[in-house]
Amino acid sequence: MLFDTKLNNERFELIYVYAERLYDVPKRALLFSNEYQVEKQGDIFKLSNAEQSIKMPENFFGENISSVYAIVGKNGTGKSSIINLLMNSKIFVKNGNGQDGEYLIIYKMGKNLYWSSSNSRFEAVSQNNLLFKMESNENYYSLVNTKVALFSNVYDTQKKCDEGVLNNEKNRINLTTQKIAYEIDGMCNYDVYRILNYISKYQLNTNDAYDKWENRCVKSIVIKLNKWLPSDSIKKIEKLYDEIAETFSLEFNGNPEVSLLQKLVLIREKDDKSKAIESFNVLNKIFSLIQGHLFELKQENIGLVLQFLDLVYENSFLKRSIFVGFSNLSSGECAKLTLFSRILSLFYVGEDMPQAIKCENVGGNYVLIFDEAEVYLHPAWQRKILQHIISYVVTINDEFSVFDNLMIILSSNSPFYLSDLPKQNIFFFGNENEIKDENTFGQNIHMLMRNNFFMNEGLMGEFSVNKINQTIEKLNSLEWKESLAEAQYVCDIIGETIIKNSLQTKIDKLINNDNAEIIRRKKKQIEKLQAEIEELGGD
Repeated sequence: MLFDTKLNNERFELIYVYAERLYDVPKRALLFSNEYQVEKQGDIFKLSNAEQSIKMPENFFGENISSVYAIVGKNGTGKSSIINLLMNSKIFVKNGNGQDGEYLIIYKMGKNLYWSSSNSRFEAVSQNNLLFKMESNENYYSLVNTKVALFSNVYDTQKKCDEGVLNNEKNRINLTTQKIAYEIDGMCNYDVYRILNYISKYQLNTNDAYDKWENRCVKSIVIKLNKWLPSDSIKKIEKLYDEIAETFSLEFNGNPEVSLLQKLVLIREKDDKSKAIESFNVLNKIFSLIQGHLFELKQENIGLVLQFLDLVYENSFLKRSIFVGFSNLSSGECAKLTLFSRILSLFYVGEDMPQAIKCENVGGNYVLIFDEAEVYLHPAWQRKILQHIISYVVTINDEFSVFDNLMIILSSNSPFYLSDLPKQNIFFFGNENEIKDENTFGQNIHMLMRNNFFMNEGLMGEFSVNKINQTIEKLNSLEWKESLAEAQYVCDIIGETIIKNSLQTKIDKLINNDNAEIIRRKKKQIEKLQAEIEELGGD
């Protein structure tokens, strides 16, 4: 079917995803809409209206947010594989193939239903709905105003930097650490730039909004020279500058290393004198304000810092010579600032953020996929991260009107998302027999861990379980006396009351049945009482 231009303004809704042969993970079927049901019969997928469906109130998650879904499960069950499949599907990528897997996807644009698959075997049919096959063609990608963006702070050192990295395309944006690490050239990367832009817009201008998302104020950044040139290179630079020195009459920074950087800038920009002098002055101002590698951030100097970063990114030598980073921030704080700043760079439409994505069309549909957004975060922040993400994207949309319809998909190993979502919005990857069919929204985290997070082996740490079991085995042996002191220590530090009392009862029973041990304990009690009497000054 050919798509007409009115699809540009239609609302996108993901209905169903089926995948198989994704590496070693099992077959997966994800039904994103409870208005429909899909039955697989061989290679035919039969779509029909659901007999009963619970319709979610409009804007339940926030203004223009159609829905939020979570994929949870044990490691190795296919969460990341499903994400990669979506990012590589024909819906978002020209000639996409799902990345080494076979899939069928059903989705909705406005009132019409469409399907797409990676092979000719699969087919979707429907008796009571019009269901069109999406044919890849040159016009489709410019007509359907739906973009997908992937966010992740995870970095896999076992992969080559370029292995599995998704390149940005018209409808697909990769904002993962794996991708950004692949693009790093030198000591700085665009995340530093993104974070500083985020700080300038939401910390230095609007503290209330900044505090709303619980990001600690960044008061300073680190700027320092990390690398230096051999003497032969320095002489070459000096010689090149001497040839153009008459063009400029400038007072260099007192630091010889900074002065050399200024000469490099003047050499590079010698054909544009005004730009050369401007760059020279930026370096002078920045390094004159640095105290012990720290540059204090203020509203009046944030523009200077961003101008400095522009200069650094434009010059390959400066990128390799100057380190710019953040001081006194924890890994969790850096992770959260990075996530929020990348979201800002996706949606920002102003001209004062060069590293923004600059999508061609403002408005339309967005699918935001967060792969383990909670990585590095303390449980207190994990509990709030979904609320903060929703609040932030709504704030951005209120300011820039960048999307008409937003869908969020979360992949996670954390139980906190489960408490924020209705059960029909959660996909559990694992043994279905381990999951209890109960409402998850607003449920206690401990109950969710026990019933819905594949914790069939219990909630205690494996080391403590083994240590307690070993202690009981020793007390049941003939040499129990040799283990008595260790058993009592283990019992004293157990936090679970029932286990603690049961183990203490066992220890007491063994002791009470042993006369020698009873005498030893009584003597110890006498010694303790005698010491107390002596402290009181008695005879």
